[in-house]
Amino acid sequence: MKYLIMIIGCASWLFGAVDAEFTMSKSIGNKEKLTIIDCSNITNSSKKDKVFKIFKSDFSLSGSFVPDTTYRIGDFDSKVVPAEFKNKPYLFKYLLIDQSNGVELKVLLQKSTNGEILFSKNYALGSSNQYPFLIHRSISDINKAMDRDNLSWMNKFVILSKVSSSGKSQIILSDYTMTYNKIIMSGGLNIFPKWANSNQDKFYYTDMNGDVPSLYLVDMNSGKKTFIIKSDGMLVCSDVNKNGQKILLTMAPYGQPDVYELTVATNEIRKITDYSGIDVSARYGANDNEIIFVSNRSGKANIYKKSFTSPSVILATNHGSYNNTFDYNNNKMVFSSRESQGAFNIYLQSAKSNKPVPLTSSGDNQYPKFLFNSNVVSYVKQQGNSSKIGYINTNNFQGELFDFNGKIQSLDW
Repeated sequence: MKYLIMIIGCASWLFGAVDAEFTMSKSIGNKEKLTIIDCSNITNSSKKDKVFKIFKSDFSLSGSFVPDTTYRIGDFDSKVVPAEFKNKPYLFKYLLIDQSNGVELKVLLQKSTNGEILFSKNYALGSSNQYPFLIHRSISDINKAMDRDNLSWMNKFVILSKVSSSGKSQIILSDYTMTYNKIIMSGGLNIFPKWANSNQDKFYYTDMNGDVPSLYLVDMNSGKKTFIIKSDGMLVCSDVNKNGQKILLTMAPYGQPDVYELTVATNEIRKITDYSGIDVSARYGANDNEIIFVSNRSGKANIYKKSFTSPSVILATNHGSYNNTFDYNNNKMVFSSRESQGAFNIYLQSAKSNKPVPLTSSGDNQYPKFLFNSNVVSYVKQQGNSSKIGYINTNNFQGELFDFNGKIQSLDW
């Protein structure tokens, strides 16, 4: 199975952040209502709750359905649709079976009015603890069969760095709900993992265990680790271009951080920005012909654009005066902005509109990320020594929030 990605920028280290509670705006629009029926025989009550919540969240973020939040059980093979469910257009059944050699999942989607079966499929995996991916695959297949939004992002792994203790971290693989977790690197301080290509079978990370920060590339298939570059001060891989041949780095060999571009095949490096202040967290834009980055050129953190062929730097946002994390995709940008009361909220800005749309309403919401050309935006909420991962479908403003056991240092899709 392939893996997945997003960067939590170094900008927060340099510019700071605050933390507070928040509430998310939600709207169900005209999406179709759906009843979920658990037909499994799961004896572990905690797992039973997790499985139902994952199905409910997948349907909620799918952009196609509004799932009933009431937990119900039933018979998978029964052809009868109970009268109490006929006021909702769709009925979904699932049967999850733990086996000695893995896990199996059966799903069925039918019309509540007449019992017509719209989708039916069986899934299996050799690893029982990866059951969340069977759930995600089934819902993405349903959306595809119904010619709805592409949900391929659900099937990907998230790679993240978790603070394990003072001066130490772990690099972890997870599904988007943070239910599945696998430690793939531990010992010392290894941070800022970033997927290296569209296949997502390699990743970059910063090793902070020596005298100088060092960047490495890890091959997920072979386990081989390759040294790329080292630099005094700070060193972060913030983005990879479309063909994986070039990467953007934040480096500070002379004290102040700037944006650099490295050609992977030759290790040739060139300096892209040259400013006496802070330039960090760059992303490729405009078909890799420009960069978008965070800088304090105006005296506070904000987001700027710069073409590779011109020295000119222009402001990329038209909201607020302190915007310190962002993501960019297909002429759309999501960014975190500090409000007058000190909270950070996420905004969506389109090249076609001069008025950014708020996606969150209060609290400390940071590190927004577009998920694989989808309409879904993820973000991170830090709460003391723990984190939460939030998701918002920008088509219907339905959202989900998931707990993570520990504090996330950085995260990538």
